[in-house]
Formats: sequence, structure tokens, C-alpha cells
Amino acid sequence: MFSKNHPRGEQPVPAPAPIVPAERPTSGSRPVPAAAHAGSLISTELKIVGNLNSSGDLRIDGTVEGDITSRTLVIGEGARVEGSVAAETVRISGTVSGHIKATNVAIARTARVSGDITYRTLSVEEGGVLEGQCRRNETDNVATLRTGAQASAKGEAARPAE
Repeated sequence: MFSKNHPRGEQPVPAPAPIVPAERPTSGSRPVPAAAHAGSLISTELKIVGNLNSSGDLRIDGTVEGDITSRTLVIGEGARVEGSVAAETVRISGTVSGHIKATNVAIARTARVSGDITYRTLSVEEGGVLEGQCRRNETDNVATLRTGAQASAKGEAARPAE
């Protein structure tokens, strides 16, 4: 059974190759792992109850019950978010129930949004559902939007920017 001879013509099975993370070259001398460029992911089988706070990119394909603050937020086609959202860019293909405050908001044809939106630019594809009030924010002050969302998540009153 463990001999090097294989009398019945059986070939040994080679050991699998080790998994090495992909790397992306940079202009510097060291390559940066691909994971450093990718954002965070909430997968389809994951449900989170609580607030999410990220200074980077976030993609949600699962369910989140809580407020979300991030730089860029992508809500996948099967995803569901119940809570307020504050980000620079929000792309929605799934379902959102709550207020959205963002510089750029894109609602896809598969999206269902129920809640008010404060935005600088807004696009809604044909077939996308939006139930709520839309208010264009004349100033491009994302920091104020994010600070207000974080304060409301903590139960504090948001202070206006001076």
C-alpha cells in the first residue's frame, strides 16, 4: 500500500500547491497584497445586528440590521439593510430601509429603497423603486454627513458644522 511500486497502474496523487495570496505591484519597491486594496465584505450567508463603521470600502451581500458608515458602500442584489447609511458613494442593487446620506447615490433597476435620501448626485435606473423624500445637499461636506450619522447612531444630537 505504501510502496513506491504501483502494480495496478495507479499513479500517486501529487500534493496540492500551497495557496499564496495574490499581490499587486506598486510604484514603490514592495508589492502590496491584494487584500490591502479590497474592501470589507458581508457575504450572503451572514447577518449582522449592530452598527458598522468603516473608513474604507464595504460591500454587503447579506443582511445588516443597524446603521452603516463607510467611504464607499455597495449593497448587492440580494442584500438587505435596515438602518441609516452615510457614505461618500452608495450603490444599491438590493433592499434598503432607512435614511441615506451620501455624496453620490446610484439606485439600480433591482433596488428597493424605502427612506429619505440626502445626496449631491442621484441616479435611479428604470425599474428601481424609491419610496421617500429626496433632498439635494448643495455643499459637498461628506464629513458633516458622516459625523451626523455617527452621532445619531450613538443617540447624540448632531452638531451643525461651523
